[in-house]
Amino acid sequence: MTHSNSIKLVWYDTTIFESEENQKLFKTFEEAFGNCVGFVKESECKRFIGRDGVGVKRIILIISGALGKDLVPEIHQHSNICSIFVYCGNKAFHQKWAAKYEPKVQVLTSANELIQQIRECIDRLNEQ
Repeated sequence: MTHSNSIKLVWYDTTIFESEENQKLFKTFEEAFGNCVGFVKESECKRFIGRDGVGVKRIILIISGALGKDLVPEIHQHSNICSIFVYCGNKAFHQKWAAKYEPKVQVLTSANELIQQIRECIDRLNEQ
């Protein structure tokens, strides 16, 4: 669970609420980390990320590979984004474009690995 309300877990994926697997994973995020929000529209996600000074100081972003390829270059330098996790089915393909944004961006294919990396990221942020 996040120990600070200033850390928000944001998941942007057009199928986040359509896929049963994604719905279960989102519920797991809510139970494990508490402070989660999901977006299916890029405009809403970008608006949320761009809102400075409304209590969300640090964002951990989860994004699909296909969406991340276009959005990450636009948003990776936002000061309130601490980490971006590209959650996809083809790590080798998405690692090619994501490599230039390391260490802020990691490409992951396993839900368990994603949960573990989020947990470690939150722990690091809470130590700061």
